[in-house]
Amino acid sequence: MRFFFFCCIALVLTRCSVPSRSLSKPNVIILFTDDQRFNTIHALGNEVIHTPNLDRLVSMGMSYTRAHIPGGNSGAVCAPSRAMLLTGRPFYHLPKGFTTPWSVKDRKGETDFPTFPEVFRAAGYQTFFTGKWHNDAPKLHAGFSHAEHVYMGGMHFLKDGGHEKPWVQAHDPSGIYPASAKIQMDTFSSELYTNAALRFLHTQKSNEKPFLMMVSYTSPHDPRQAPKSYQDLYPTENIQLPPNYMSEHPFDIGHTNERDENLLPMPRDSQAVKGEIAGYYAMISEVDAQIGRILDQLEESDQLDHTIIVFAGDNGLGVGQHSLLGKQNLYEHSIRVPLILAGPGIPKGKQSNAMSMLIDVFPTIAKLAAVDAPESIEGQNLQSTFESDDALRDHIFLSFTHKYRGIRTVDNWKYIHYFVHGQVHEQLFNLNDDPWEINNLIADSASYLSVDKFAKQKERLKTLLLQELIANKDEYLQPKLKVIYENVQSPAPIQLTKPFPEVDVRYTLDRTTPNSQSPLFESAMRFDSSVVIHAQSFWKDQAIGAMLSSEVPLIDGIKSINWSTEPPTRYAARGKYSLIDGLMGSEQFRDGKWLGFEGEDLTVDITFEGSNSPEKVFISCLQHQNDWIFFPKAVRFSISNDGQNYQVVEEQVIAPKQDEGNIERKKVYWKNKDQLSFRYLKVHIQGQGQCPPWHKGAGGKAWLFLDEVGF
Repeated sequence: MRFFFFCCIALVLTRCSVPSRSLSKPNVIILFTDDQRFNTIHALGNEVIHTPNLDRLVSMGMSYTRAHIPGGNSGAVCAPSRAMLLTGRPFYHLPKGFTTPWSVKDRKGETDFPTFPEVFRAAGYQTFFTGKWHNDAPKLHAGFSHAEHVYMGGMHFLKDGGHEKPWVQAHDPSGIYPASAKIQMDTFSSELYTNAALRFLHTQKSNEKPFLMMVSYTSPHDPRQAPKSYQDLYPTENIQLPPNYMSEHPFDIGHTNERDENLLPMPRDSQAVKGEIAGYYAMISEVDAQIGRILDQLEESDQLDHTIIVFAGDNGLGVGQHSLLGKQNLYEHSIRVPLILAGPGIPKGKQSNAMSMLIDVFPTIAKLAAVDAPESIEGQNLQSTFESDDALRDHIFLSFTHKYRGIRTVDNWKYIHYFVHGQVHEQLFNLNDDPWEINNLIADSASYLSVDKFAKQKERLKTLLLQELIANKDEYLQPKLKVIYENVQSPAPIQLTKPFPEVDVRYTLDRTTPNSQSPLFESAMRFDSSVVIHAQSFWKDQAIGAMLSSEVPLIDGIKSINWSTEPPTRYAARGKYSLIDGLMGSEQFRDGKWLGFEGEDLTVDITFEGSNSPEKVFISCLQHQNDWIFFPKAVRFSISNDGQNYQVVEEQVIAPKQDEGNIERKKVYWKNKDQLSFRYLKVHIQGQGQCPPWHKGAGGKAWLFLDEVGF
């Protein structure tokens, strides 16, 4: 009896001396990979790939086989994806200062939506971050009290050392993270971030506070540099091409010049694509091993059973499917991601077919941890799917830049609408019978569907799409203005284009807002003088989308303009006449007013109707270094009265500023102080050619952007 009494006392003392966490809130760990596609986990059906630790997570929790992102508003899809995970809101309901921070100059006050680390930190959690942060830098400090090995950027460029020697920064409480604070490491990126995570976990063993930790990996994003032991798992000769492999895409989707798509030449070579797939799988196996180290540490320290673990990818990747290597599209391989939840209160070894999204993570972990979630969240709580495949949503609205929109339904139909360079393409897929999206049912009149049933499906999804576009006040519905300058001596025809024939476009020329009674645009128009045109889309007599307002100037006093180089179609503005139409571009280089030349110089020849002596001549150019756009290296102005003998009157050399976040417009002038008279003007603009050595794209082609030669 006495022995039993002392055992009870000892048990009580033991329980009092060791902090008990059984009654505290659960820990939360977010494991986030970069460019990992949904079907890259062995336990979920990929028999080729080796992912023993992700398989382990699958057995530990709930796997969502239809998890999605809705697309992105830039080629760097990972930035809006991360913004959506952090805020629980779709990217099109977030300020661009958070989803594309590198392209917005003044971001003050634009990121007012709370992130989940901010909410958990306010609820008393210790918060820790390591890895890639591709959003607004101050938000990192706002959410995470501790951080280590932070990578501010999109990817570890090969020229900088790639994954093998990544550049990172220490935690910066000021939230500035200047480029000068970068340190190069000698540890593979995934291992580096995992080491930081393990150090943090070690400090939490005796901490009475719960913790939230986010490990944001840069794998399996290229460059494909997995250590040899992982590469050896995937001999190229054993790799099978996906069923939807194509050497070329059937039509221009407007993003084939993205960096991702230039990893291999077009048309695609099948062996080269197999090599990319092998390298991609090797990178996934490597990061899988690092995730295993975190799971092991949690288990060894008795933290596993008290920790909610979320594993997800930020977006998918083509890697040869539909001829595409990147993620700048709305195919399943790019918008579906892996998503696994494990931990207390979550069923084990279960798969859910519920149509989920990354925005659902925030409300779910908040509810599981009994943390109050903000009203700004638009995601759904996944707890409703723990017992059944609850219908979280009946469709997802898909959007990518200003070129594609789509609808993906819970019954596995998908409609994609493309509006690229004024051309419309449509795709309709039945994903139940065609999960690889091979058979476009709009193009295939011989499909197994009857014409009547096919038309109904198309109409159903198209109507859903229009409803989403209208509800979100989407810029996609805004009429596009096309001025077809044939020469400078006759009025140019004006064309208003629209993505949907069901939509009416009405316009005014008196600077008033168009209404349902305004003239209907039906065919190209010509004007004998400059005009300001306002145009508005209407559907069922209701104004939809943003109004277009644009000046269409009459070019006067110039006989002809010629140039040495044609720009690529995506940055062609109104052709060479854009240089003399008086319309200036904004700081957003995709506004349709800039002419872009990749790695090229440009010579512009202008002939005037008669001799003239302007006070000044200038060129207007843009610098947008994060997008590889630089001011010219040099500008030379020459004049002539006979078109044969030219006099150089001004030459300027411009040194690039070393500031990758810099966005700036500049005018380079020749001031005609001597009032020289001339009839012919030649302006030679020398581009940088290649990105400078200090730039992340060093050695790659630099862009030259111009919007005007003015007088």
